[in-house]
Amino acid sequence: METKPHRMSGVTLVELMVTVAVLAIVTAIAVPSFQSTIRSNRAATAANELLASLMLARSEAIRNGNSAGICPSANGTSCSSNWSDGWLVWSDADGNGNLDGTETILRYSQARYGIQLSTGSANRFLFDRRGRARGKDGSNADLAGSQVLTIKPQNCQAGEQSERALTITSTGQARLSRSACA
Repeated sequence: METKPHRMSGVTLVELMVTVAVLAIVTAIAVPSFQSTIRSNRAATAANELLASLMLARSEAIRNGNSAGICPSANGTSCSSNWSDGWLVWSDADGNGNLDGTETILRYSQARYGIQLSTGSANRFLFDRRGRARGKDGSNADLAGSQVLTIKPQNCQAGEQSERALTITSTGQARLSRSACA
């Protein structure tokens, strides 16, 4: 009986090179659209965390019967003027609308990489014991109308659905909406 030589099966070098070339082309096409997804997710994460911090300040004010506030902060111990630095939530025990040395800091959130936060003129948001938003400038006057915090990636492309708007009404309600970058 004659035996036939056994042939080895496997992948040839040419087949491997074609597969790698096709994978490189598909990756080159997919990466740019994946970057916009990453930017959108970063903005959504920052917006959700800011919304949670606002709701913490509001619920703390209602729970304790005192005021509570949220303001931009770069260091977690004092207020600053740039929301992109991060923010902190504090319990305003004396009700003066300012973060003094005696108040308790409830939460500090550091700046988010690649995210811009901006407002018109609001450098802080205060909530009274009923949960209503008070003066955006530290005054005890009612918040006039709605205030909007805008959250977006630093390199947001025009038309990209990555911008978030966090609207705070005078009743203390907050809502989050999504829009295209300009």
